[in-house]
Amino acid sequence: MPSHKCYLLGLIIATLLLGGLPARPRAAAADTGLYTVYLPSVSAQTQTIFGLDTTSLTPERGLDGLLASGTSWVRASNLFWRDVEPVEGGGYHWDAPSVQLLEHEMITASTHGLRLILLIRASPAWATAPYQADCAPINPAKYTRFA
Repeated sequence: MPSHKCYLLGLIIATLLLGGLPARPRAAAADTGLYTVYLPSVSAQTQTIFGLDTTSLTPERGLDGLLASGTSWVRASNLFWRDVEPVEGGGYHWDAPSVQLLEHEMITASTHGLRLILLIRASPAWATAPYQADCAPINPAKYTRFA
């Protein structure tokens, strides 16, 4: 149970247990045996721990619904290593169209107060050799190339 709920529960129990003890009597209610008990105003704003995995942060792909759900974080797997470094040692291509789209989505996430978890995927063929699939395991000798 979150700490603010425990605090509130304890406060309610203490109020009920101490309800029979005299508080400061109100002048008009002194004869009737009624007492005023002052309780602190407790409010807590919590953010959801739930997030979503999305392929694109655009209105066409449900951005409005995502925002309406109260989601606080989004996981995106849109950074393609093969687009950033298609040739080993050939430099980084941060101007690749897929990277430009990702940058736009990162700005969208930030504008709407979403926390973004970014996954790097789609390894280039030179990093997965001797395998020939972009989802193949990365050759351990190539681990430090992208980092």
